[in-house]
Amino acid sequence: MIEESKEFYYKALRKTQTTLRCDSVEWEPWLLFFLRCLVRQKENLNLKIEIERQTLERTSPLGAAVVRLLEDTDRITLAEAVKGTGANRNTLKVKINELVETGVLERHGRGRGVFYTRMN
Repeated sequence: MIEESKEFYYKALRKTQTTLRCDSVEWEPWLLFFLRCLVRQKENLNLKIEIERQTLERTSPLGAAVVRLLEDTDRITLAEAVKGTGANRNTLKVKINELVETGVLERHGRGRGVFYTRMN
């Protein structure tokens, strides 16, 4: 956020810093900048949440179940997904590959050591 609005950051900082040695420090420019950054960050996070919600709505119930398993942990293996969903291993393999191809999940490793995480 701050990187995107460097100009405003430095202006607000300068305005506040010039009053630090005065009897009355003018905090308003810095606080307004900071609060505006918080509002923009909240809006960005709300947008990400909405995109995530829509992505989950478009996927199948099994795909949504796999993604929900990742809410409790950072990563998951195929065996853990089978155990957590009760789905057939081969069906789950196909579904996880679809989630990887659509960018919902990210595959790490190969073969027996492969695990999956949510895309950031």
